[in-house]
Amino acid sequence: MASRTARTTTAGALDAARAALRQGEALRALRALLAGWRARPDAELADVIVELDARIAAQPPLALPDDDEQAVAAIAALARQADPSTLARIRGALESLAARSAPVAATTWPVFDALTRWPADPRLAQLACTFCEHGEHAAGKLWTRCAKLIKTSPDARAIARATALLRGAEAHGEARGCSAYRRFISTTLPKAVDTARSKLAALGSLPHAERAVLAEVIALARALSSEQLARAPQPDPEDEAELLLARYHETHDADTLAILGDVWVSVGDPRGELIALAASSDQALASQIAAIERRLGKTLLGPLAPLVTNATFEAGFPVTLELRPLQAGAIDAVLDLREWSTVREVTFDIGTGRRHTYVSPRMCRVHTLRRLCRHGLERLQALAQPPPLQTLSLRWHRKMLATLEQLGGLVLSELDTGIPFVELADATRILRLPCTEQLERFKLMLPAKIAPDGIVLLERCQQLTIDTQTNIRWSLDKRTRNAAFRGYSWDRADVRELLARLIEQLGTRGGWTLAIAITSIEPRGTDHSADGEQIRMWCARAGVTVASLVFSGR
Repeated sequence: MASRTARTTTAGALDAARAALRQGEALRALRALLAGWRARPDAELADVIVELDARIAAQPPLALPDDDEQAVAAIAALARQADPSTLARIRGALESLAARSAPVAATTWPVFDALTRWPADPRLAQLACTFCEHGEHAAGKLWTRCAKLIKTSPDARAIARATALLRGAEAHGEARGCSAYRRFISTTLPKAVDTARSKLAALGSLPHAERAVLAEVIALARALSSEQLARAPQPDPEDEAELLLARYHETHDADTLAILGDVWVSVGDPRGELIALAASSDQALASQIAAIERRLGKTLLGPLAPLVTNATFEAGFPVTLELRPLQAGAIDAVLDLREWSTVREVTFDIGTGRRHTYVSPRMCRVHTLRRLCRHGLERLQALAQPPPLQTLSLRWHRKMLATLEQLGGLVLSELDTGIPFVELADATRILRLPCTEQLERFKLMLPAKIAPDGIVLLERCQQLTIDTQTNIRWSLDKRTRNAAFRGYSWDRADVRELLARLIEQLGTRGGWTLAIAITSIEPRGTDHSADGEQIRMWCARAGVTVASLVFSGR
């Protein structure tokens, strides 16, 4: 799946780059190629990125103060913008500063620290190699950041240069350079090179069809004259971000998301950093992502913010929401918000009075709806194009049955009818509907007296959970033939009676294993050995295996 996604992303990026170059928009092409390279860091794709970068109309060089410390601060400030179009200026400024002296080159580490926060880019790895080759001076902070860039931006040219550097250091022996440099050469850099090489090997090379498009992209890039590049219209970043955002809500395309992230980074929008961090496989970044999400808060939710009590995000976009109930008259105003398009799970508040749940036609990716009321189910049934719903949790009302019968285009794998209880006849009808033909998990509440008879529902689903209004639950899994019973409390006759009937029902089906947990109102430590023996005797007579039997006091 990952390889297929990488191919799709790279193909789309190459198409976007080709279209941009045909219009003379080199920066847009560069961003598209970077998005494609991040999905599949191919050497030839990296080469065209470097070549296109060199051909973009030259920006004026960065004016550096005479004071070395101030010069480093000026370059680092530019690097913190994380704009891919400024890397040539940053590289030129770093090389000018490094030319002053080797000790000055060592002080540039804050610039490289800022560069490690950029999205992966083959130019970063190659720049890191250039500064690794300065070598032999006390620059531990610089080298560790260079090694990180080589590791996180796996580029074939950079790997070859770093490997040559390692071989040269080995030929000179360990006596060369300071101890920090020897440690860098013997440990840090080899690990970075091995990681980068492994990433490249895992993804392989571009397919033949994509390489043909890449050849066309190279030809288009080389055909652009300096005058064309200079005249090429540069889109306003904020306008471009809005267009990309609208396109992403429609397509959910990884290329569009990556380019949007670059544009946001270039205008200082922190959402760009979230997209870049989300694209990384480094689990250590989770706390950093969470901190940014907390800081941005309602900004990430946009117009959904007034509706939401809790949310989780992915790449800065909401994916799970807990929603407030709305008065019926306020629902229509929120149904057409495009921000629904990234949401995958929705949980509604039960609410009070005449408040209702709501389902938007923009919920094109939602696979889970929880606590849906009758009005929300009717809205779901009325949609021309239903979402790819798999899990549905209801706040049951008997009128829902007719609506469920009319649900078209849905194939549920999990259904929870919620509270209050469902009649057994209604539950049987539910399991004969088109939307439940492939139902795996069915959860419902039945009246206590008929709850054991609900086992018959297993004939049409794989997993069954039955609650009663007397704090009794049993769960059954037909595939593993495991069952669980939980009751409160053993002092009540109905608990004992229902457990006995459940064991009897399981016995008629043969081969079941039962785990039992019973809560008693009696103090902890009360002796229930006689009760346990009685339960085990019921199971033995019915041919049911006891997996566990636990009594717990209050």
